[in-house]
Amino acid sequence: LRMGYCYEYGIGVEKDLQKAVTFYQEVSDEGVAQGQCALGFCYENGIGVEPSAERAFELYLQAAEQGDAPAQCNLGYFYNNGIGTETDAEAAIQWLAASARQRYPRAQLILGEMYEMGDGLPKDLQKALRLYQLAAKAGYSPAQYKLGLMYYHGVGITKNEVLAVEWLEKAAQQEFPEAQFFLGYCYENGYGVTQDAAQAIGFYRLAAEQEYPVAQYVLGY
Repeated sequence: LRMGYCYEYGIGVEKDLQKAVTFYQEVSDEGVAQGQCALGFCYENGIGVEPSAERAFELYLQAAEQGDAPAQCNLGYFYNNGIGTETDAEAAIQWLAASARQRYPRAQLILGEMYEMGDGLPKDLQKALRLYQLAAKAGYSPAQYKLGLMYYHGVGITKNEVLAVEWLEKAAQQEFPEAQFFLGYCYENGYGVTQDAAQAIGFYRLAAEQEYPVAQYVLGY
């Protein structure tokens, strides 16, 4: 499995996606959950293979049934969005919750979004907030961004622009473009920070360089 990662990301060897898939396939054939999940990710995203949502679903299911948290999350996401299978909200919640119980941040984030929006689950801003906090404290940048927005808008918690900026900064430091853009917006308008046009432009530029369209529009790209 480690050799697969090395070839996929070019760590110590020349990057070779086909070789990466070969190693993942070998480990997957041995029934190793992490190999099944890694191979599923390749099929989901067309990394070294022709993309196949159906094959990705099969591999995620095999790994999820062995308790692999990333696979459980990906499987829940597939069920929730009807990717490679029929939409099944009950199965989606089951697998996302199983992954979240293992403290997998992406699953916590997705469940949080479902609670926030009332999508497949009863709307519950307090549960959404708790899930975002768990994932954010684990260092997951999309959740740090979401938590920043909750503080900024005062959704499910007392509005606090200073704390909003703190969480946005954590996400921006990990090059999360939405957070970079919103942090620029805060600096432009003095929300939670001292107004600073140069800082604002700097953050807008960072987001724009990652092809974040709103930032590109603001800068006139």
